Amino acid sequence: GINAEYGPAKGQPFTAIKKAIRYFAGRQIRNVGTPAGNLATASPISDLNPVFVATNSTLIAKSLKKTTELPMASFFKRYRVTELPEDAVIAAIRIPVAAEKGEYVKSVSYTHLRAHETVLDLVC
Repeated sequence: GINAEYGPAKGQPFTAIKKAIRYFAGRQIRNVGTPAGNLATASPISDLNPVFVATNSTLIAKSLKKTTELPMASFFKRYRVTELPEDAVIAAIRIPVAAEKGEYVKSVSYTHLRAHETVLDLVC
């Protein structure tokens, strides 16, 4: 697993993502859906989007003419609006490892308690 490669402290962002994926949509969507879909639509009910923002992840967008790196901290402009260029697709998400000491990442989701309501995520 990821903790074998990075250790439990540095692997915290990936552990948080793995936990959030458990609540990623229904089973059928979870089996074929991607985090990029929730990112591109600025889904307010995504359990993963707050984790990407809190971990200072970077979205890599590609168009026919250029590649753009977009920090997740400024990716969401407002409800359902993002910085993704209109001619680009999400090609990758770069997720940094956590610091060995002094950094704590955990995702807590309440999505599973009430279906079809806006997510309450706490990411530290």
